[in-house]
Amino acid sequence: MEEQAQAVVTDREAVVRTCADMVYKLVLYKRPVYRGELAGDISVEVSLSRSP
Repeated sequence: MEEQAQAVVTDREAVVRTCADMVYKLVLYKRPVYRGELAGDISVEVSLSRSP
């Protein structure tokens, strides 16, 4: 029982680290261009990808 719970926690931690790493790279990539908040950069990217 405990081993299974431990595996879930480790898996979740890996997912969080992966997401954090992606966000970190996104911020590093966007910062010189926009110098805005992360939420603003994401909304700009979404609106650009939706425009034809």
